[in-house]
Amino acid sequence: MALASRARISAAAPAARRTAAAAPRMGVRARFNVTMRTPEGDVRFECGPETLILDAAEEAGVELPFLCRSGTCMGCTGRRVEGCMVQTEQSVSGPHQEQGFALLCQSYPRSDLVIMSHQEHEFYLADQFSGCEAPKTSSR
Repeated sequence: MALASRARISAAAPAARRTAAAAPRMGVRARFNVTMRTPEGDVRFECGPETLILDAAEEAGVELPFLCRSGTCMGCTGRRVEGCMVQTEQSVSGPHQEQGFALLCQSYPRSDLVIMSHQEHEFYLADQFSGCEAPKTSSR
């Protein structure tokens, strides 16, 4: 009987560790308010600091574009208007992050946020024209 009890405790231990690891750290708010500016209008939902923004939107019934969920297709590109978020290494580069672009499948909130959704096209335009000078016209 003691062996069976020990086996159950051992089997339960990994789940307990996962729960503790997933719990928000001290000093970090448990939930943040996210306002998503979609083509259909503003939508609000909550997102925890350990939940991907795309996942929280989906759980709240907010339909956002995405294809891969791995940070490669760019379909879930959004643009931060207000607030703070962190992104995984599979996200957009530094210059794009400075402009507020983020892959919502790879981003976690760190404060209340306002995000514009459906920004894939704008991301590619910013990429195409960043660092380019306007063509010089001839002075004839």
